[in-house]
Amino acid sequence: MRLIVNINRIILIIGAVAATAMILVVIADVLSSYLLGRQIQNSFEIVAFYLMVALVFLPMGSVELSHEHINTDFVVQALPASVRLGLYVFSQLIGAVFVALLCYQTGLDALRSYARNEMVMGTTMLVTWPSRFFLPVGFGFLVLCLLANAAAAICRGDAASEKPGGTQA
Repeated sequence: MRLIVNINRIILIIGAVAATAMILVVIADVLSSYLLGRQIQNSFEIVAFYLMVALVFLPMGSVELSHEHINTDFVVQALPASVRLGLYVFSQLIGAVFVALLCYQTGLDALRSYARNEMVMGTTMLVTWPSRFFLPVGFGFLVLCLLANAAAAICRGDAASEKPGGTQA
């Protein structure tokens, strides 16, 4: 679990850098447009194809680790603890399988994009294939987090979601 937490920190730092870069690029583009009368080349494409993709897909595992994904457990709360644990572990495993399929497919798509040297036409041609790899990386880390949360629940013997710092959800 310590390895996953350390990977999560790195991914969150990358996400924070992407968010900061996005803000700075947009501000610089607006200022350049207003003060110099012209936009920064490919600023929209850099934000849309790189920074937003990183910001959306990389931190998904972090959301799972902190049990912040949306869930509805109104009916499940009334079930015995052992049944809740079983359902929680089952749902984590089903989620991991589904996300692993997304990871696999987006990985294939990223490799195809790399092989074609995929580009987009902005104010100039911009290589976009590197941004395609944010998806399988984000999905892959999400799979690890789903499995880690399932394993932690089994070890605790309780399906209760623990927030960082040990507080209950």
